[in-house]
Amino acid sequence: MIMMLIGIIILIFIVYLIYSGSPREYRHSIGNKDAKCYSCGHGIQEDFIYCPQCSIPLKEKCKGCGKYINTDWRSCPYCNDQRLG
Repeated sequence: MIMMLIGIIILIFIVYLIYSGSPREYRHSIGNKDAKCYSCGHGIQEDFIYCPQCSIPLKEKCKGCGKYINTDWRSCPYCNDQRLG
């Protein structure tokens, strides 16, 4: 009985860890062939600027250097231009 209870607790903990992650964690997984749009869950590729399913922007041009960067980044990794919230 105790082992069954421990198993259920572990299962609940694992489910919690899976569903508690932010969509931004997997939003732009570089090199991840299973990357999905954070809005609709449609499969996306690393170089997509907009989701082909829901048209939400996935990347935008940096105002400092003009390179495309992920919309959830706080600063540009190429020129360190700080994005406003």
